[in-house]
Amino acid sequence: MANHCNELQDLDLSKNLKLTDHSLYTLGLGYPNLTKLNISGCSTFCDGVVEDLADHYQNLRVLNFYGCVRTATDMALKAIGFYCNRMQTINLGWCDKIGDEGVMSLSYSCLDLRALDIGGCILITGKTCVLVYVSNVFS
Repeated sequence: MANHCNELQDLDLSKNLKLTDHSLYTLGLGYPNLTKLNISGCSTFCDGVVEDLADHYQNLRVLNFYGCVRTATDMALKAIGFYCNRMQTINLGWCDKIGDEGVMSLSYSCLDLRALDIGGCILITGKTCVLVYVSNVFS
């Protein structure tokens, strides 16, 4: 599929329980123009593959990680902030391994961030929520 859809911009792989690190990495090589990726509910791959994806999907503007409890970590958010700094919308709802450090890194790196869902992220403190708000209001 990746060999024939080079112009694909929107990819929804949500709730795909058979998605592995290797399959996700391989998909990352085939869609250089991807701007929107939904991998919500996919919990079978690790956070290390996110750095590879972010490096290949530098045009990403919208990312849905909702419920990716194994994948969405502070390390993953740092990689997204570094490689995908034009991110506008990211859903991290119920990703319980995300903490203050990852959210702050994402907030400082993605200056065009317009929507950030961190509902159910129990490691994020109120202080970080205030700092994210202030950094986006006054940037």
